Amino acid sequence: MLTSNTIRFATDTFGAAVVFNEEPIDSTPDPDAPDDPIPDEEQTFMKTAFLVSKVPLDCSQKSAVDSFVITGNEPAGSRRRLIFMVDDALFKFKNGRLATYNDQGNFDDVIKYGNKVDVLTALPNVNDFVGKKIYPIIAMQAPSDAEEFPTIKIGLVTRATSEQLTDSQDSPVYEFDSTQTISAITPKINTQGAGSVQITARLRKGGSWSSFMSLTNAVDKDADAIQFRMNYSVTTVGSDSAQVESITVKHSSGAALVTGNVANLYSVVADYTVPLKSAYCLVRHDPLVDAKIEAYVNFMPKPKHRELIQIATATGSQQQISLNDENIVASSINIFVNGVPFFDFDFSTETSTIILTATRNAVITASYDYDSGQESWLQMNADDSQPYNDDDGTYSTRFTFSQETEGLTVANIRIRLLRLSGSSRGKLGTATGKTQLFSLKHKPVPSSITFTEDVKHSYDESTAILSCVAPKNTPIFINYDYLGEAPVVYSFAAGFSAA
Repeated sequence: MLTSNTIRFATDTFGAAVVFNEEPIDSTPDPDAPDDPIPDEEQTFMKTAFLVSKVPLDCSQKSAVDSFVITGNEPAGSRRRLIFMVDDALFKFKNGRLATYNDQGNFDDVIKYGNKVDVLTALPNVNDFVGKKIYPIIAMQAPSDAEEFPTIKIGLVTRATSEQLTDSQDSPVYEFDSTQTISAITPKINTQGAGSVQITARLRKGGSWSSFMSLTNAVDKDADAIQFRMNYSVTTVGSDSAQVESITVKHSSGAALVTGNVANLYSVVADYTVPLKSAYCLVRHDPLVDAKIEAYVNFMPKPKHRELIQIATATGSQQQISLNDENIVASSINIFVNGVPFFDFDFSTETSTIILTATRNAVITASYDYDSGQESWLQMNADDSQPYNDDDGTYSTRFTFSQETEGLTVANIRIRLLRLSGSSRGKLGTATGKTQLFSLKHKPVPSSITFTEDVKHSYDESTAILSCVAPKNTPIFINYDYLGEAPVVYSFAAGFSAA
């Protein structure tokens, strides 16, 4: 049975690097090259792009490769040239056949001697690719003042002699800036019918790779690089499908950092001896980017107290001693053995039990607070954030709370830090054919960015700038998920009053 399939390779965004050519461009053509010579023009400022694929066009299980499918634009005055890496060697097409490419394979020679798009699309077949993994290398060039820049998308029309119900693909290696602790790995998968995909990952640390493991097992491990393997499976060709749209990896430079979406900070519980009615809190923090800070106050009655009550006589071995009070404040417990402070003990809040080992027949006494009451967290009112210090760029947010209470003398504060998340979609504008820069309303998860039109893009996380190139006069509609930056708090101060 013959089936057909189209393998697609989408290149990165055509960049905006400017190259100044001090000498005129060499106009002598390679006699074997299918290109016209590059004109010797006055134009010396050129925008260029040089793209080397990390993901192959995979023909390893194909029986025939019928043709190239190459789309995109090549406006007048611009150039698109291609060569191919196969089995770690460079090739181009000459006289309809794949031939060794004898130049260096850098931008300067590929833009002169690489294959033109119309030469590749005119090939009657591309069977030299059968059984191989092909990595396209693309050079593009246009005048810096061009109204529209070149774009490209590469595909192959292939055939197989039998139905292919399974496939395995490895992702590129993704490098971290330094050794990171992985806190979560979240794939986004789209399946139809009986299609399925199993994703595993391997981690590199200090130059050594692990074996491939489940995504669950990769969490909480340290790594300086990660690679994924996707094992696809279908039951019926044509109706079943499986696609990995994205894989999001959350990581931090240390396990002690908060990597979730919510974190809490607590002040010390203290007894202020007078009934409390009001509270305030001032938090100094970095600017909040898709993030939020909340403050809560807890008022409680003063707990009761036990002072140096005898709770047991030591047996000389480990023993469990039950305290007969409820709601014991664990931090208030002090244990004494024959009147001497004793610190080597454990306390179970669930059973109100002391566990220790002391010298036989020694008298064990304890002091502690109990009947402390239940925590009741009341949300405080937030004022608008204000610049705290113009020199360091930090901000402060003031929180206040007031209500009538009776006999509540104990209080503390909880600061709640939240990273906001969600999805956003909308129109960015209309394409000019040139690179356009946008600042998005939210900070996107880069792997989640998609467009409804044929838009090439890149996102710079350090500057939060999205660059796009799309055919002139087409609308640019974007979809993306976002996750806020973790709030950074430098300090907070709290106060309470009886008024």
